[in-house]
Amino acid sequence: MTDLHVIGLDPSLTATGLASSQGWTKVIGQAGKKTMSYVERHERIAAVKTQVVAAVPQDVVLVVMEGPNYGSTDGHAFDRAHLWWDLYAAIVFGRSIPIAICPPSVLKTYATGLGDARKREVIDAVAHHFPIWQAGRNSNRADAVILMAAGRDRLSHPLVNLPETHRRALGSIAWPGAVHALT
Repeated sequence: MTDLHVIGLDPSLTATGLASSQGWTKVIGQAGKKTMSYVERHERIAAVKTQVVAAVPQDVVLVVMEGPNYGSTDGHAFDRAHLWWDLYAAIVFGRSIPIAICPPSVLKTYATGLGDARKREVIDAVAHHFPIWQAGRNSNRADAVILMAAGRDRLSHPLVNLPETHRRALGSIAWPGAVHALT
């Protein structure tokens, strides 16, 4: 079971972050404009979803996806919610891959031990604990690495031994029932 393939997924319209427990990261997204019609917005969301789902390999046993930011008030929250649900449905129902949902503050806790950590602190935590994953200064890639690492940890195959102040976050992630059968 040491080869459990887990994907971390940080949904974004412009820069969805993906990280694989096999050592790769990538960013997928499309730029948008405020003047886009509803049809153009839908096509953009569909294109991002198609590219993200295609990037998830067949041998993945778990995807850990960042949960929605319910406090978001900008004008793109509606479109991000559409993408989030499309990704969830395509992976769970279309690909039969279980998904765990990790709230943003829980992701930060797993990365740094603090639920209110800044993006820079999460990026620094990835560089320190998971240097083979090339997140660079990209917060979407870094978040995806943390999500993937949390999934591996939950499956009893942690990539590194994090302190308990970080690992306590695992109890606040919504794990799917199928994950229990893998551990």
